[in-house]
Amino acid sequence: MDKQTPQLGYFILGFILAGTGAVLSILLYMDLVSSEFIFGLTGIFVLLAGLVWYFTKPHVKAGNTREGHQAVSELAALFDTAVDSIIYIDPKGDIRRFNKAAEGVFGYQKEEVLGKNVKLLMPDHYADQHDKFLSDYQLTGQKKIIGIGRTVIGLRKNGTQFPMDLSVGELPPPINGYVGIIRDVSERVESESRLLNHARDLARSNEDLAQFAYIASHDLKAPLRAIDNLAGWIDEKVGQFMDEECQEYMQLLRSRVNRLDQLLSSLLEYSRIGQQEQNHETLSLNSIIKNVIDLMDVEQFSIEMDDFPDIFASKTEIEILFRNLIGNSIKHHDRNEGRIRVAYNRREQHHEFSVHDNGPGIPPDMSSKIFTMFQTLQPRDTVEGSGMGLAFVKKITERNNASVLVGDSCFDRGAAIIIRWPSKKGEANEIQRSHVAAGGG
Repeated sequence: MDKQTPQLGYFILGFILAGTGAVLSILLYMDLVSSEFIFGLTGIFVLLAGLVWYFTKPHVKAGNTREGHQAVSELAALFDTAVDSIIYIDPKGDIRRFNKAAEGVFGYQKEEVLGKNVKLLMPDHYADQHDKFLSDYQLTGQKKIIGIGRTVIGLRKNGTQFPMDLSVGELPPPINGYVGIIRDVSERVESESRLLNHARDLARSNEDLAQFAYIASHDLKAPLRAIDNLAGWIDEKVGQFMDEECQEYMQLLRSRVNRLDQLLSSLLEYSRIGQQEQNHETLSLNSIIKNVIDLMDVEQFSIEMDDFPDIFASKTEIEILFRNLIGNSIKHHDRNEGRIRVAYNRREQHHEFSVHDNGPGIPPDMSSKIFTMFQTLQPRDTVEGSGMGLAFVKKITERNNASVLVGDSCFDRGAAIIIRWPSKKGEANEIQRSHVAAGGG
């Protein structure tokens, strides 16, 4: 053999491997293939490179030289110390090499499988197809698994089956045969199954909640209206003859009925958030917040408002969000008059909306509890409400990958509810236009 032939072969081999590596890196970067698939193919290329290098070295072909023995030892070490299972079969499908990792996965010692057909490691429905796939490929070149990574089922010595990622590569002449790299993915598949079952349970729970809320809203509201009507008739008939204490009891009765009606309505509205896909569009927050304020009873409150950007979101959810934030500040204020500021700050990765008040504030130990359903800071007979306002806020923010927290008020007393809303692609221009329109330059 010409001395230049091995060197040229090494150069070509290196060029091919480098080019292949670059292509695979690009595919991985573009999310066209999975990292597991790249890992398997990379392992095959490394093994193929080792085998080609070994069989093209002239001193290996020439005889038993010291370098030849060292090359064989290095290749055997590479094969046996690999973390993943590696199996080499000949063109007939008989096992010729079986590394340590494969022994651990399949439960066989290599002496038990060498020379036997690889179908030994497959369940019957895979084994029946294997010979046909192999013969069809050798006759037609049509690939079913070779060069393609996929998840299949393996068979252990004890008869148990398990899912595994399999990547198969073909060895070039003069070696001939196929190399499979295998990874046991039982834990991954089990984890995916648990997540799927959890998602189904959650969907079923949401359906049950929606059904309950519908029944509560429609079936329970009818008797509530009847009770309220009866209380009204009694008040009309004999109210003038009631003493002050009885009149107070009657007012309390009707207020309790009204509160329960509000609770049922709020529960139904809460259950509907996220049940139907919301239409997202570019929204003018300035317009939405002003409309929300105009529709609320805020005569005794001074409301300041920053300039807000346009964002891409659901109009219904944004209206519910600000209606409950502003309404909560008014409803739970401890004075007849108060100040509220609806503020905006642009952060690097998100929008920051906040509603500040100069009310009684929120105790630190209640800063997380106030976002749960039916939670109020004051007795229900003092403040009429369902206790659902901030629960709405919490649910909407979570649906939009946003977060909500309690902060310090910009006034000398009170509290602030802060929303950190993720900015989305394409909103930068909207923010800039909003800023310019407001005279910000």
